[in-house]
Amino acid sequence: YIFFRQGYLDDAKTCATASTILMQRPQDDAFISNAFDILSGIARSEGKLDEARELAAQALDTAQETGLVGSIYAAYRAQALIALLEGNYSEAERLFRSALEGFERLGSRERAAGRHIELGLVNLLQGRYNQARSQKLQKQAMVHTFV
Repeated sequence: YIFFRQGYLDDAKTCATASTILMQRPQDDAFISNAFDILSGIARSEGKLDEARELAAQALDTAQETGLVGSIYAAYRAQALIALLEGNYSEAERLFRSALEGFERLGSRERAAGRHIELGLVNLLQGRYNQARSQKLQKQAMVHTFV
């Protein structure tokens, strides 16, 4: 994850791939789902959207099979980002909203605030400026109550 966030995509890909191979015990399912999510993000950043979609689906499948609720919502977000890049705004909005509602149910304010930002971006891209502003204000309210 650190390699990915710092832009070292080859190193991140090597580590995440190794994680999916090494962690084949049931207690490691969260890490496997996370590794697929990271690999999806790498593929997405390289413009390989078909590969990213497949990896995000693997992350979602792993999370659903094991009941890892937070990982399910993270996989929704990964799928939403792909839809956003493809210009499928209605699908991106649906998936971001599902992730937002899930993270709110979990009490994960920081992750929910991030989904408000992404929903605001979807609104901006569709010319829905009032809704985009509303999403920004909701995010700000969450952050201020979080801090």
